[in-house]
Amino acid sequence: MPSTPSQKLILYDIPSTSEIGAWSPNTWKARLVLNIKELPYETIWVEYPDIKPTCLRIGAAPTATVQKPDGTSEAQYTLPVLQDPNTGAVISDSFDIAVYLEDTYPDTLALFPPGSRALLYLFSETWFEKVGMALWFPLAIAGADKMHASSREYYVRTKSAIVGKPMTEFRPQGDAGEKVWTDALAALSQVRQWIDKNGTGDKAKYVLGETFSYGDVFIVGWLAYYRSIVGVSSREWGDLMAADGGRWARLATDFDEHGWFKVD
Repeated sequence: MPSTPSQKLILYDIPSTSEIGAWSPNTWKARLVLNIKELPYETIWVEYPDIKPTCLRIGAAPTATVQKPDGTSEAQYTLPVLQDPNTGAVISDSFDIAVYLEDTYPDTLALFPPGSRALLYLFSETWFEKVGMALWFPLAIAGADKMHASSREYYVRTKSAIVGKPMTEFRPQGDAGEKVWTDALAALSQVRQWIDKNGTGDKAKYVLGETFSYGDVFIVGWLAYYRSIVGVSSREWGDLMAADGGRWARLATDFDEHGWFKVD
């Protein structure tokens, strides 16, 4: 097992016109893990319509199976995908990528304390159920507008079909749109309540109390999504940084000070 890679790892990500390029919360999680572990890597940018053929070409596994209206099932291919030329491994899904890097390059900063993997996996799955959709809705169309044309058409069409209404209605104008944003902040506050079960002060600094872990990377992946799409001067970013007593601002600042918000 190599302690450090001799060849650069390859991260497959979805491009955008944002200043930093990266935008997806899911791919940001994998990118942040690479940055935190200081592993050398390069990015290959893949437009949405090209994700499935790219995954099939490099041997990346699907991340889900969906039922089609005719009763048949179809494998779903998503990014991020990590390719490691040092071992020949190709890994799909941000959580599995983090676990792979933890196991394959153990001399890097640990993100999964002993016995925490099941808990952190449950945290990520519960986030998707309780928080993820609420945080995605407010920026869905703004995110689409940052994409290149082929990705934007694919993204808007497929995501609108999943939700069952046009993406432009995810966050409508007026009071209804304000409620969508209020609901997003309320959903994020649930996470603060979970973390506060650890105690007060430093005992509730991170998802695992006083111990930094993948759970915190997961949260910052979503903060990076907002930062990439609407920027630090936006009302949304300001609201996020002020929310929950500044908890998320402190976490984002910590990542900033370490230089982890970067694209290689």
